[in-house]
Amino acid sequence: MSYSIYEKTIMYGGATLDASTLDDLDDDQKLDRPYVVGGAKKIKERSFDLTDPATPAMVDQYVSDLASAFLIDTVGTWVDHETGKIVIDAVDRFSDLAPALRVAQDRGERAIFDLADFRVITVQSQDHVRS
Repeated sequence: MSYSIYEKTIMYGGATLDASTLDDLDDDQKLDRPYVVGGAKKIKERSFDLTDPATPAMVDQYVSDLASAFLIDTVGTWVDHETGKIVIDAVDRFSDLAPALRVAQDRGERAIFDLADFRVITVQSQDHVRS
């Protein structure tokens, strides 16, 4: 059975997709660059209300439009439980944790996602970084 991007996001809490195919990343892609950081190419993330009946179609269409309109290789989606919204963002993937955390911090991201261990890694805010 094939699931829509919206359905994958709801079932798994998020999805990381190959922008050229809009399919899930394969295992080699996940292990090659497992650390996912939002805010790629300075494209502003977009969110959709989970309670809006039009959200499933809008999510799938927006991801498709985002992937085709910008030169990106990966799109990330996730459910933000604090706001009750699905968030869609152009993302970068990194092979090493330290550069991923630096880029995330520079972009003001709250967290990154580790595809290899399927976990969220909180990013330390700039206010708490020691020189």
